[in-house]
Amino acid sequence: MAKLSIYVLLLSLFLFGISLLLPLTQSKTKIIKVRLYLQDTFNTSQPIVYGDVFAFQDPLTVGPDPKSTLLGRAQGTIAFSNREASYDLHVSIAYIFTSGKYNGSTVVVVGRNNVPGSDKEFAIVGGIL
Repeated sequence: MAKLSIYVLLLSLFLFGISLLLPLTQSKTKIIKVRLYLQDTFNTSQPIVYGDVFAFQDPLTVGPDPKSTLLGRAQGTIAFSNREASYDLHVSIAYIFTSGKYNGSTVVVVGRNNVPGSDKEFAIVGGIL
């Protein structure tokens, strides 16, 4: 029992030491604003039901017109996650920029998409700028 206590104490001290060093290794946060349009090409002749999962790759453009300048691609998966009549989706999307200011960058988002709703908010969970 005493050995376990020593290991727990040493682990706690180690983690505390790491937590003190983290602010020294982190860079300043830089906020950027990007406006892009996902040209959704989702279509199906089959009825969609709870539990259906789809993979997609759609263009990202600078404007709402599908023929506007291409910035990159959105690749990901959609899972229909509501048993009710509305289309609530769980999405996991990688935005891959292939041109423009952020060429070579990626942003990964995950979240719930309430299709009838107008505003969409997703958590940015990763990426490289």
